[in-house]
Order: sequence, then C-alpha cells, then structure tokens
Amino acid sequence: MSPHNCHRNAAKIAKVGPDLKELRNAVAMELAPQGQLREEHISFNNKLISRSQGLLAPATGCERYLSLGCGHTVAFAKAAGAGGKTPEVSLQDVHGNIDTNALCANATFKTMSTVGWDWIIIPWEIDNLFPEWAGVAQSALNASNNVASLMSELEVAVNFSSAILDPGLKDEAKWEAKVIDSISSLCAPCAPYADKILKYTQNFGGGDDAKLIAFMDDVAKTYGCNPTMGAAWWTAMAESVFAQKGEEHPLVRTAMHLANLTGDKVDDGISRTLAKSDMQKICGKACTKAVNELNLMLRDALAISESMVHIR
Repeated sequence: MSPHNCHRNAAKIAKVGPDLKELRNAVAMELAPQGQLREEHISFNNKLISRSQGLLAPATGCERYLSLGCGHTVAFAKAAGAGGKTPEVSLQDVHGNIDTNALCANATFKTMSTVGWDWIIIPWEIDNLFPEWAGVAQSALNASNNVASLMSELEVAVNFSSAILDPGLKDEAKWEAKVIDSISSLCAPCAPYADKILKYTQNFGGGDDAKLIAFMDDVAKTYGCNPTMGAAWWTAMAESVFAQKGEEHPLVRTAMHLANLTGDKVDDGISRTLAKSDMQKICGKACTKAVNELNLMLRDALAISESMVHIR
C-alpha cells in the first residue's frame, strides 16, 4: 500500500462523488486471535503506519481485520476519521489537514468515514492453513478493479513516485521488485516493462517529489492525451545516454515524452510520432549543441513557470 495513493484515490472519489455500490471488492481477512501470525500482521501494519509520516491513521489496538481489496479506500476513511494531514490540496483544510467536515457534508462519505460499509470476511484459519491464499485473492480483487486494470503508463509512474517518497521503503531488501510486483498485481497493461518506467522515474522524474512525472501526468489528464508509449520507448527514455558526459537532461527527456504523448500518429494503440531512433539521434555528438540550447530554454521556461502565482 502507498500512503500517498490512499489520498490521491480519495481526491478522485471526492471529485466524482462516493458510491458505496462501487466498493465491490471489499474483502478482508480476520486477524488471527493470537500467535505468530497475528504478531507478524500487526508489526507489518505498525511499520507501514510509522513510515507514512502521518498520512495513515494510527492503530487503535481494536483492529480485527486485514483488507485484501478496497485497502486504499478504507485506509483513507480511517485517516479522515482521525483527522490527519493530507498532501492533496483538494482535500485540505486551512491547516493542511483532511477537511473532514467538508467531506462529511456528503452523506455517503460521512457513512464511509464514521460507520463503514459491508465487507466479505474470510476466516483467519484460511490464512493460517494456506499462506499463499491472501496474495492470490488480492491479485484477483485488483484484477477485477477496472480503474486499476486501465492504469496508464504515466499513472504507473506517478504510483512509483509515491512509492519512492514512502519513508523507509528503500531501506527494505529488494524494494524495487516489490513496487514492480504491486503494478503486476494491479494487472496494469504496462506491467511487462514497468521496470523501465520505474528506472525512468527514479533517474529523470524530477527529484524526490518527481515533479516532472507529475507535470506530464497533469498534461495528459488536462488535454486527454494519454496514448501508450510502449516498451521500446520507455526503454530508450530510461537507458539512453547523451554524448556530453555528465549531462542527463531530464527536461529534454520530458520534452521528448510530451511531444510523443501529444502527437497524432498512433498505430496499434501506440504513439508513433517519435520513435526509439529519435531519442538515440538526439543523444549523438552531432546534436550536442542543439540539445544544450534546448535544455537552457526549457530550464528558463521552468523557472518562469515556478515563479508565477498559480490560482486554483
């Protein structure tokens, strides 16, 4: 679970309006009443809460279930009830906390936050007898989620940027494999090359807050231009090396991606305005001067944009 995604999903729900009928994958496992299995689950969740930096509600000690589906939604509902902070501007009060009063003006959201909703509960003995069952069930529940299965490449990149921001995650062994597996479990179409998207996000996404990924995602959503780029393109974006040593040019890469994203040449569902060969070409020595000039222009444009007052 990504704490940032809990709040991002909640912002989407708040925008379109909550509907309890849409919570069809609300399935949870009973928490074992005692023993090692119970301690492992409690320890894992406490660790997740601790490193969320206040984005998840603290455990009360009265928890009885472990969500398999609908986890991000219920996590935010608990956070809203606890009145924690949120990174989503549309959900904030004047202090940057979840504006619970505004959200609960909607009767359905108030029910979600203060009462709850119907769940299918799996006995804890199943978890004890069949350790792999929960993982299979979680993948199946995510696969049945149409929103998840239609995740675009940029939404996957945004998901990765949230994971990278997650405090403590990178201290875990094989954390990259874990976040890639999470995309596979969501049945995202780009799962086979999600490792390239993660590599791009890490190296060229715009720093710790991945502001360039967020910018591209905003462009895609604002203008409704979100064609598939494909494995070859993301591989070129993530692995191409510019001729001038020490220059990675994340702004130039962003410009190339946006050009392909907004182009009108789409074949077999994949954008063909630019190709892998175009990325390779601008990395050559012959284009070094032009690339440097473009980078300076983009840097100035970004500085101007960041200095402007944005009214929401």
